[in-house]
Amino acid sequence: VRSLDDFTAEKAKTSAAPLDREAVDFVLVTLAEQIADYDTSALETIESNCEVFTAHFLSSQLPLLEKALESYDFEAAQDVIEKMRDWLAKDEK
Repeated sequence: VRSLDDFTAEKAKTSAAPLDREAVDFVLVTLAEQIADYDTSALETIESNCEVFTAHFLSSQLPLLEKALESYDFEAAQDVIEKMRDWLAKDEK
């Protein structure tokens, strides 16, 4: 049985921070460039920057992006990046 304090502390850790659009855009541009260059270090970029993808849609796309990159399917990875950028552009309005 967990205490309310434990539950609240756990919830605070998992609560999404506000979306930093500038940081997300920077990481997406970096990833798009790496993918266009068939650069597998894009996986490291995802791992080291996953905290910027706080919006549910964006974070839900990360496993798809990672799977595509792990399979060396750069076309699919580029498609995921485009979906993420489209969502970001629509969400801005």
